[in-house]
Amino acid sequence: MNKIVLLTSLLLLILMVLMVLQVSYGPAGISIHEIIPAILHPSSDYGIILWRLRIPRMLYGICLGAGLASCGLALQGLFRNPLAEPYTCLLYTSDA
Repeated sequence: MNKIVLLTSLLLLILMVLMVLQVSYGPAGISIHEIIPAILHPSSDYGIILWRLRIPRMLYGICLGAGLASCGLALQGLFRNPLAEPYTCLLYTSDA
C-alpha cells in the first residue's frame, strides 16, 4: 500500500509542477513569481490571460487526457487484452 501512495503522490506532484509550467508558458510570458498574484487578482492583465485562456485550456487538456485514458482502460478490459487498440482489434473499420 505504501508504494501505491508514494507513486500517486509523486505523480500528483509532477502534475502540479507541469501545470505551473504550462500556465507560465505562452506568447505573453508570465514568470512563475507572477502566477500567484495573477491568480489572486483576476482583474489584472496577467489574471485575465490566466483565467480566460490558459487555465481553461489546461483543465480541458487534463480532462481530455483522463477521458482518453479511461476509454483505453475500458477497451482493454472489454477485450481482456493488455495490448488492445483500435487497429489490433479491427474496430477502425466500423467507421467506414
